[in-house]
Order: sequence, then structure tokens, then C-alpha cells
Amino acid sequence: MSKVNSRILNVERGFSTVEILVALFVFSTLTASAFMFSYGSQFSITKAKIYQELLAQAQEATEDNKAVVYKDVSGFEVERDDVKINSEVSLLYDFSKKIKTRVFSLVDKNLRPVELPLLISNWSESIGASTCFRTLPPAESYSKFGELDLQIDYAPKDIDVVRGKAYITANGTTGSDNFFIADVSDKNSPILLSEISTKNTGNEKLHVVAGYAFVANDSKTSQLQVINLADFNTTNFRIISDDPEIPNPGQGISVLHNKNKIYLGTAAGAESGPEFHIVNVVNPAAPFLENSWDIGNRVNDIVVENNFAFLASVNPYPLRVVDIGNSQSEPLKIFVESSDNESQAGQNLFLLDNFLALGRSVFSRHPDYHEFLIFDMKQPTSPEIIDSFHLGQSVRGLVFRENLIVLATTWGSKNEISFFDFDGITLTENSHKIGLPGKPTALDCENDVLYVVTEAPSKLLIIAPK
Repeated sequence: MSKVNSRILNVERGFSTVEILVALFVFSTLTASAFMFSYGSQFSITKAKIYQELLAQAQEATEDNKAVVYKDVSGFEVERDDVKINSEVSLLYDFSKKIKTRVFSLVDKNLRPVELPLLISNWSESIGASTCFRTLPPAESYSKFGELDLQIDYAPKDIDVVRGKAYITANGTTGSDNFFIADVSDKNSPILLSEISTKNTGNEKLHVVAGYAFVANDSKTSQLQVINLADFNTTNFRIISDDPEIPNPGQGISVLHNKNKIYLGTAAGAESGPEFHIVNVVNPAAPFLENSWDIGNRVNDIVVENNFAFLASVNPYPLRVVDIGNSQSEPLKIFVESSDNESQAGQNLFLLDNFLALGRSVFSRHPDYHEFLIFDMKQPTSPEIIDSFHLGQSVRGLVFRENLIVLATTWGSKNEISFFDFDGITLTENSHKIGLPGKPTALDCENDVLYVVTEAPSKLLIIAPK
């Protein structure tokens, strides 16, 4: 073999060795990369699983807020299942709210929180519940518009206006019409759509939510009934459930729907017994009683916020605060005494943020007796009266908004809508008043329009800004 050929062969052999070394290096690099990639993938999958769980928690919290956002929910912060959930609700403008929910992992605090924003526009439509603008126009802009004669000689008891329809209960004689539906989309010309007798009893307060009417009955044996409002008319309506075995001989008086539960207030029975009840209505067709408690007297109105129920009752405790955090045990009951007048019963409640408004019956026209009070509820177990007012009239309806408080009041032949200005600190009576043709029995607000029902004569009146 020549020297040239030998040199070529040696060069070829040299390249082969280098190529092998390079191949080994590439192989080891790829193997290490594959290992790192596999490890990283496993780590990423683990993190993804945690984030997926956090997202599920955020979605659940957002839905909880969405379900009750019309009640002026201000958000919450809780810790559960190794996570911290922070939910904030802000009002952008009327009919638009923003919910921002953030969920933090308490197991791995290095993980970024999952944030889930949600904008709810026209939220009255989204949940099918009544709404009232948080800020109302000035009192002076309100005047009477249309009215509807219910053509009954007994008293309407309550009204709930939802998406242009007014649902009205009445308490007449056996077999008389006690449930009415009116179209109030035109504030100048309300139209009666239906008038029927739901049962052989009278009806008291009601709450319409998501296509169902939850009604408190003036009955000692059937204090609650649930009405399916789908395709409702005089010949097509369904009482899908009633009488979830309420253990009290007293009649149904007040009702509130909140988070798939009905809070039912009854009159004091002939025997001592519970007057405050929690009924589960996750399935409206099959409500069942969760618990009942003895309050000591009739419950005229109910509002619920977080783990507390606020009850309007009779003296000596017109406001009663009940801790309902654990509905399976005896609640902590706080009784707020505001006067010694047995006749000044608590009648109406309205909760806005940390303020609770209470309307009462008239006892005397003496200026020392106050029928309207506002409580600071920052500490629900220690309510403080921040302001009160002597009206000389009984409060039969109440709407409490950021800038304006509206009362439906009566005394003798004096029946009117009264306005109070409120700046978060001071309550000031406004000179603007609107006379009513009869004794008011209930008041509701939808958007910026007020709806009041009266007896003698029994009418529905619409009061709106010009």
C-alpha cells in the first residue's frame, strides 16, 4: 500500500472515531434532555393538576356570588381545603357588576393564585330575581303614574316585581282569589294578567326567584307553598309542593329565599313552639325542613346575610339576630331591645352593606316613640342604633338604597310614601311626600320604579321618577 493510501485510510479511521465520540456525546445529551424533559413534564403535570383544582374552586366561588349578587354582596374571604378564596364584587354601574375571584394554594405558596374575573351585565335577567338600583333618583323626581284596581274587598299582603311582572298575594276568605299577576312593563298602564285562588287559605308574604313563587300561607297546617310560574295563567298553574311538615300551629307570615333555602317566619302558636324555620328547596318540588327554632313570638320579616338571620318581631325585642351558621344546632340568639312599648312591633327590614333599616308599628304620636331605626351591623352580634326617627305612623313598606330611603306609612286616614335622604351617616327627612288612596300593605322596588299595594281600596300603584 502506498503512503498516500495509508494516509487516506488513517484519516478515514480518524473521522470514524470522532464521529463515534460525537454520536456518543449527542446520545448522552439527548438522553439527559429526555430525562429532564420527562421530569419537567411530570412537574408541569403536577402543577397543572393543582391549578385545575384551584380553578374549580374559583368557579364555584364565582357561581356562589353570581347566585346572590342582586343582594348587594360585597365579597368574602375564606380558607378551606388547603386553599384561601378571596372574592370581590364591585358595582361598575347600574345593572353591571364585576366579580373577581382569586384562589391561593396554602400547600404550595410559591404557586401564583388563580384569578377568575366575571362581568355580569343586566344581572336581573341572569338570575330571574328582582332588582333595585343601588342609587335612586332624587326624591323630588318621583310622582304617581299608573294604577290597577284589584277589585277585591280584602287586603293585598305583599308584592314582588320581577322583570316587568308584579306578583301580588292577598288574604281573603276561603276560596277567594289570593294570587295576582300584573304586567307592569308600561308604568302608565299596568294590566292584570291572572287572578286565582291557590288554596283554600289566604296568602301572606312571597318571594319570586328563578320561575318559582315561594309563598307564606295564612294557615296552621300548610304554612309554605311553592308555585311553578312557568306558563302561568288562570287555568294553568301548579302548586308543586306545600306543607313540608312545619312543626308549629302558627300561620305562615314571612318568607325569604336565599341560596336554595327558604327562611320561613310564622306566628306564635297556641302552644309554645318554633316560629323560625329553615327549609331546603334545592329541589323546589320536594322541600324538606332542616330545622326550626323557638324565637318567642311571631316573625314579621326576615333578611339573611352570611351566617346571620335578622328578624323583625314584636316587643320587647323588635329586632332579633340569629346565628344560623350551623343549621343543625341551636342558634345563638341576640335580642335587641329598643323600647318598652309592646305595640311597637318590628314590621319591615332592609339590609344594605353594613346598615340595617327597621320599620315599626306606631305606638303613640308622642315624639319619644320612634318607628324607624337604622342599625350599624359591622358586628352582627352587637348591633348599634346609629339613627332613628319619629314618624307618628306605622311603617308598612321599606326600601333602603345608598342615597335614599323610601317608606310606605299609615296612621288613621293618613297614608303616604315618605322619603328620607341618607349620606351613610345622617338620616334627614325629605319634605317630598306622595299621598296614597288607601292603607299601604307592601312596597317593592324594581330598577328605579316603586310599586305599592294598598287596601280599602285594594290597588297597585306605580310611583316613578319623571
